[in-house]
Amino acid sequence: MKRLLGMLFCAVAVHLATGENLVRNPNFEEKDGNGNPVGWYGDRRVFAVKDGVGRNGSRGVVWTNDNPKLYLLFSQNIPAKPLHSYKYSAWVKFDKVTGGSQSARICVEWRDANGKWLGGGYSGFSFPSTKGEWKLLEGMTEELPEKAAKVHVSVFADHNCVGEIHFDDVTVDEYFPPSVAALVCSGYRNVYAGETIRVHAALRKSLRSNRSGTFRLVDENGKTVLEKTPARITPQEAFCEIDSSKLPTGKYSLSFTLRDNESGQEIGAATNTLTRVTAKPKRKIDFTTDNRLLVEGKPFFPLGMYWGGIKKDELEVFAQGPFNCIMPYAEATREQMDWLHEKDIHVIYSVKDVYAGSSWPRVKTEEEELPYIGKKVVAFREHPALLGWYMNDELPLHPFRPRMEAHQAFMEQNDVDHPTWVVLYQDPQGYQQTCDVLGIDHYPVPGAFLGNMLKKIRQIADRTFGEKPIWMVPQAMDWAVYKKGEEAKKQRFPTLFELRSMAWQCIAGGANGLIFYSWFDIHKKTAHDPFEKTWPMVCEMAREIKRYEQVMLSGETAPQAEHEAGEEFAVRTWKLNGTAYVLAVNASDKETTATITLSAPFSKLTTDFGPAAKLDGNRITSTWKPFEPAIFRVSE
Repeated sequence: MKRLLGMLFCAVAVHLATGENLVRNPNFEEKDGNGNPVGWYGDRRVFAVKDGVGRNGSRGVVWTNDNPKLYLLFSQNIPAKPLHSYKYSAWVKFDKVTGGSQSARICVEWRDANGKWLGGGYSGFSFPSTKGEWKLLEGMTEELPEKAAKVHVSVFADHNCVGEIHFDDVTVDEYFPPSVAALVCSGYRNVYAGETIRVHAALRKSLRSNRSGTFRLVDENGKTVLEKTPARITPQEAFCEIDSSKLPTGKYSLSFTLRDNESGQEIGAATNTLTRVTAKPKRKIDFTTDNRLLVEGKPFFPLGMYWGGIKKDELEVFAQGPFNCIMPYAEATREQMDWLHEKDIHVIYSVKDVYAGSSWPRVKTEEEELPYIGKKVVAFREHPALLGWYMNDELPLHPFRPRMEAHQAFMEQNDVDHPTWVVLYQDPQGYQQTCDVLGIDHYPVPGAFLGNMLKKIRQIADRTFGEKPIWMVPQAMDWAVYKKGEEAKKQRFPTLFELRSMAWQCIAGGANGLIFYSWFDIHKKTAHDPFEKTWPMVCEMAREIKRYEQVMLSGETAPQAEHEAGEEFAVRTWKLNGTAYVLAVNASDKETTATITLSAPFSKLTTDFGPAAKLDGNRITSTWKPFEPAIFRVSE
């Protein structure tokens, strides 16, 4: 644990906030001629600036609302800093707020010069109640894009909330992210038995290009056993390879130091560890070198759904479907784990809420976190139904990163047999050393672009350099269950075609597992369509994926594939029993004609699903409808 905490401090030590608060009138004391707080704007139906309601009896802002349909923000425009980040905070106080999932919030959002929304950073947790005491709510943004021209900070209450919240002392500091965000290595948990190790230093992309660096490997006695300059250095990574066969067995500290060539100064560093062994340990749950999951030595494609609590009658229905695992938010009991094992359903056990100060904390203090996790590990690490641990659901790096890495280190030391999984909407760059498996949740139907599923998984693959398994979280729910009034009426459940497209986009982009969201939402009465309609659709989609399970788990060398159809098109190949399988997905909203060029010629083509295609030696040509997936089989 101390190793990981030290690593983080090393990585961020030279990239602190500037200390200058970009918010004018952060404590609402300055008023204009009309009595309004200078610099701030918001709807007076719910926001009011009052004397005596702030910290220490000063002036503050009060949000008061008895109408859950009102979702309003109290905001201020701040200077735009493209390619930089912001660290933001606000003090909040309230006794009880009902109706929403996260009560008090703060965010920083950005738009382009024409006012088009580009993105935002949102406090990823809140408090069910501050019990009348002032608590600090904070967060951090990713790097703003170059097009960011307009930025604002807002305090607000979550959707559907009613009650009263006091806000005071809002801060936004310009923040320079770590120049070296993490060190990412090939191989599960950095354990090696003679193979070549690929090492990637994840760099801040906005840094100048005139940089150099040094990789260094130090043994347990503090002796430097290897120094290497990067084989390549790009705006996003520095890369080298290490031959582990030349290393004596033992544990090593791996570091990378980045330098600015013009000044000669060190501008960033990060560390990791690796272990050289004579033979790889035999684990109940393991991964192949190409990130396929192994359960008791056999390839396994996680195909599951999010659950709330586990009910035996619901499990009877679920077990008749094509799924092989679940991720329940509620902590499963031993009896429930036994039920699941009887049905041959695996469990990703949630310890995501074991963070003091998060939205639904199961502990009150940081000191309680690891002992709490430890009890769960001891209770269930030997249970045959356990597939892995769910460590984090969208928590922000700030202020949780040191604790995330401590939780990961604890799991590595106390459960060698089961991987950890985190799911984010955020940029995954800073999360690589907090888990074994990454995923992104994205639910685009009906309001967003369906092809974003491919974009999201490519974001993870890009940020982790293809070295980590990816279990994605596609949509299988109606947004109406989370909306009210007119907004709810606009929502709907995905069509079967949309379910299939989202799933195959994820797989084409490199997903090694799919955990759909969610089993409990398709039961809710506020959804437009009943369970009896949506569950068969979900099963039909999942059965299609299941039919290709052995193909996707095959270790045979597949032909390589290239295309020139652009970023909204993806191809992935496998080979099973001599037959090559080509998955191709059009993730654009336009009809697309593409030619896929394989690394070897074939004489026979069969279309399993998707558009009819023409085979000419090593070239497959077809025209895809918008968002259409296809699987072709080719053989000699």
